[in-house]
Parts: sequence; structure tokens; C-alpha cells
Amino acid sequence: MIVSMVKVQLVELILIIQWSFMPRVVLI
Repeated sequence: MIVSMVKVQLVELILIIQWSFMPRVVLI
């Protein structure tokens, strides 16, 4: 279960990085 939790955290970090680099126009 610990491994799955780590994988989820890694995915969340990647998503946050992608969103931070994505332009604001896409959100609109």
C-alpha cells in the first residue's frame, strides 16, 4: 500500500507541475 501511496503522490506532483506550466488561457 505504501508503494501505491507514493505513486499517487508522484502523479499529483506531475499534474501540479503540468498545470503550473500550462497557460492560463487553457483554463478559460
